[in-house]
Amino acid sequence: MKVIYNRIFLLLGVFLITACSDNDSSVLTTDNLSIVEANVSFAAEGGKGSIVVAATEKIVVSVDPSQSWCKWVLEDNIITVTVPANIELEGRTALVKISAKGNTLSVPVTQTGAVLAVSASFIDFEGRGGRQAIAIKNTLPEPYNVEVEDDWLTYEIEGDSLIVTAEKSNVVIRESKVNIILNERVIEVLAQQINIEGNYTMSYFEFDDSETLLSSSVTLKAGEKPGTYLLAGGLPEGVTSILFTYKNGRLTVHGGQYVGRLTYDNPRDGGLVTRQFYLGVINISFYNAITFYEEVSYSASLFLPEENKIFFEFNDDGTWMGPSNGIIPVEGLVIGAFGDDGIYYGRRHAFLYVTLELENGEN
Repeated sequence: MKVIYNRIFLLLGVFLITACSDNDSSVLTTDNLSIVEANVSFAAEGGKGSIVVAATEKIVVSVDPSQSWCKWVLEDNIITVTVPANIELEGRTALVKISAKGNTLSVPVTQTGAVLAVSASFIDFEGRGGRQAIAIKNTLPEPYNVEVEDDWLTYEIEGDSLIVTAEKSNVVIRESKVNIILNERVIEVLAQQINIEGNYTMSYFEFDDSETLLSSSVTLKAGEKPGTYLLAGGLPEGVTSILFTYKNGRLTVHGGQYVGRLTYDNPRDGGLVTRQFYLGVINISFYNAITFYEEVSYSASLFLPEENKIFFEFNDDGTWMGPSNGIIPVEGLVIGAFGDDGIYYGRRHAFLYVTLELENGEN
């Protein structure tokens, strides 16, 4: 940071600069000496800065011997200040005193304390395990140490990052701590792993019966990519699986995805027909509408009602834009039947007000 000092500011007594005469009077005198520019605020890593002086007489520079960490060199009325890395947690200040024929100005040189900081105090893992990177800033010359509480976590240091790896879990939730230690400083990072895989009871209402709660047993398994899960099992005939994503404690399903196909007898169409099934979302309260747009989704927040229990209650997440930029609330899922030529033949199944509850607390 550059601080510009001129004669007017000096006459007003700007902070950061003090002045005194040889006879210790408190009168601020700038007749033969002024500070033009000072750039001597340093981070903990240290570095070089400068003080530019305007003087009509020969100047003398000094720093108290107790502040020997502050080094200086004078050349052509420019004082180059050099400070090493600060290995203490506390910041520090030294005064550079500049004198010229009875007048003295003091410029403070400041440096922040040493830094040991992390980019995150909480990291979370899926049940399948995985890796999380924590950026660590350490301005001290010695390296930090790491301790983990449980053996399902391991770590490695790569440059300025601490890479924490979690093993696959077979329990609903577990937590541990990662301690980053340097001298007497300890930074604690909480690691949490939630395994949402397992057998669930899916509860829902049908399109034509909003009073009878139906249920089926389904399985939620990890997909090929991190953060993806496949719902399968007790789904309608021809529906192989439905893809969900899980991020930041929310399980989300998007419309527009292909979920299976079926050949069945349809007398209205003259016998056997083959239909492709695509997932859509539905609203029945306001518009009685269906859409298969991929951008529209239906999601649920993770809820842990008790130990070894998981519950998801799906709700609208504001992704279905309606007339006049209004929001059409998503109230359920539909299975739409399409011909191989892309013609839509109507809704074949609907699941309204869906919930998922982990069965028997088992993964």
